[in-house]
Amino acid sequence: MRTQSKKNNTERVPSSTALLKNDNHHNYTTVQIALVGDSDISRWPSSLLPDLDKICLPNISNDIEQNHTHHLILPPINVGVSGATLDEVPSQIQTVYDRLDQMNRDNSNTTEGPHILIFVACAGENDVSSGVPIEKATLHFEKSLDSIFLDQGNEKNMERRLIFISPKLEPWLTHDFCSRKIYHKLTKSMNRAINRNLHASLIRYIDCLTMFCGESANVPGAIQGNRAMPEQRFFNDDGLHLSEEGYALWKDTVEKCIIDMNLLSNRREQL
Repeated sequence: MRTQSKKNNTERVPSSTALLKNDNHHNYTTVQIALVGDSDISRWPSSLLPDLDKICLPNISNDIEQNHTHHLILPPINVGVSGATLDEVPSQIQTVYDRLDQMNRDNSNTTEGPHILIFVACAGENDVSSGVPIEKATLHFEKSLDSIFLDQGNEKNMERRLIFISPKLEPWLTHDFCSRKIYHKLTKSMNRAINRNLHASLIRYIDCLTMFCGESANVPGAIQGNRAMPEQRFFNDDGLHLSEEGYALWKDTVEKCIIDMNLLSNRREQL
């Protein structure tokens, strides 16, 4: 059974107000990452978060000059909570929107361009350990999708995208074949829910069930035969939470998803 998640130790970043102040004659295209989910999210080190500066700025420097538009990377928002289940994610998403509303009120004297908001989420493992049926967990997952793409309607002038990271096999699960099987079923169920969602094109699903299993992820019977074994180097000593090496792999994978979404190219066509 999944052990009690530890306290959120995510570093808090300062308000972005100072970044916008004293430059209100420019038109800003702001880009921001918002992280929601369980302890895998709340414990994500700020130094290993996806680097939007590296991804975005080199690709649009010419367009900035031509359109007199500044591309501004805002500090990430991390509202992940240790022990969170899928039914708690919509409230975390609302917290993100509330913080953005407050930021906009604080910056009411500035002129901001279109806003690109990229949600990065991970949840579901605590649902399995809590005995939540897969069908119910999937419904909660679908409500999270609605919270991002539907509940806010057209009132917010922003591009929204979601990168969802699936449950993963962890060292403590090595001999828990029942939980491994449920992890697999939930991972597939959430993927199907995305595929039938009206906003599927705005979502990237990272199936990382065997991401940390090394070569054993590719052997015959890796999942069904319980032969995929997570490597300890990707995890802390508790066999539950990711190590820096594990987060570095997530960072690289999420950055590739952001590039694949081609958000900035689409935005340039609108300017």
